[in-house]
Amino acid sequence: MKRSWFLRFSNALAQVSGRASTFVIAVLLVIAWAISGPFFHISAIRGSSSSIRRRPS
Repeated sequence: MKRSWFLRFSNALAQVSGRASTFVIAVLLVIAWAISGPFFHISAIRGSSSSIRRRPS
């Protein structure tokens, strides 16, 4: 029986995501994002509150 593309994809993704190197890459990406935020004027606090539209009082 031929396995579906989704089954092959999900198995490959599960294999890769369980590796220590994948975790290290994820941590490095988060650190790079945190460092680069001020350069691009990105703030997590500002970003989350600006997405909520409020009516003027």
